[in-house]
Amino acid sequence: MKRIFILFPILVFLMLGVIFKTPISAYANGILYKSQCDTPKTFRIGKIDSKYNMTDSQFIDKINLASNIWSEEYGKNLFTYSPEGDIEVNLVYDQRQFLSSQISDLNSKVKIQQNQLDPRIAEYKRKSADFRARATQLNNDIEFWNSKGGAPDDEFERLKSRQENFRNEAAALQQEATSLNQSADEYNQQIGQLQQTVNNFNEQLSYKPEEGEYIYNNGEQTINIYFDNSETQLVHTLAHELGHALEISHNANENSIMYPQSTEATTLSAADKKDLQITCMKKSIISEFETKLKIIFSNIRPIAAKN
Repeated sequence: MKRIFILFPILVFLMLGVIFKTPISAYANGILYKSQCDTPKTFRIGKIDSKYNMTDSQFIDKINLASNIWSEEYGKNLFTYSPEGDIEVNLVYDQRQFLSSQISDLNSKVKIQQNQLDPRIAEYKRKSADFRARATQLNNDIEFWNSKGGAPDDEFERLKSRQENFRNEAAALQQEATSLNQSADEYNQQIGQLQQTVNNFNEQLSYKPEEGEYIYNNGEQTINIYFDNSETQLVHTLAHELGHALEISHNANENSIMYPQSTEATTLSAADKKDLQITCMKKSIISEFETKLKIIFSNIRPIAAKN
């Protein structure tokens, strides 16, 4: 009789185990297997250099645009803003941003000068062509009357008047040519300055090619953005560094967010998507704990035996 009472609870337990196998298994998996993507990583705004002329809220909007590139692919929010967030994001103004701004300013000046010079040069060419045509006609008229032994008094006075007008026009055209040469010299100087600035910028890029960087130091996480030429480029750079915050490394696809060179890509490549799946893969907390234990024990020094 006692055996029946002992077997009955066991049978009930086994039946409940069969009935609730799926939810129990899901619950156990939820406890034993974790992904770093289960909980959104938090970010905060650090320092924004005043030269960028960007508010905290504007910068947060740009970071959200960048983080959504990853979140929309994963189907879950991977980053969220918090005043006390774990990842500090900074806009740092350095020599590259200064040179980039100079290039933009010089480009604008060069375009303005070119837009001013082009119509002036076209008008000068038109006047010069007209002047040469009328000068040729004047010389032909003078030769005609000279071949006749001289022009009548009234025609002579007209020819003299035309000659005087041509001298004045020639002087005016010469002044215009001098002015155009000066303007062209200034334009060429601007072109030279622009080229030198571009060379300096490229030299800086070869010395420090990254537009931003992700730094992990003793648990502290920092993203520094050094310069941006456009909103698209800024969003790309932020997305790239956020990828590093997700522990995603560079890949060789030039269309990737995680391509190591500067681009304006704002969509994930197949390589990016694959790396995101890998980094967000659930891992056993037991095996992770075992790994940490092995590291701890491997660092424990052996006890020396007494002689």
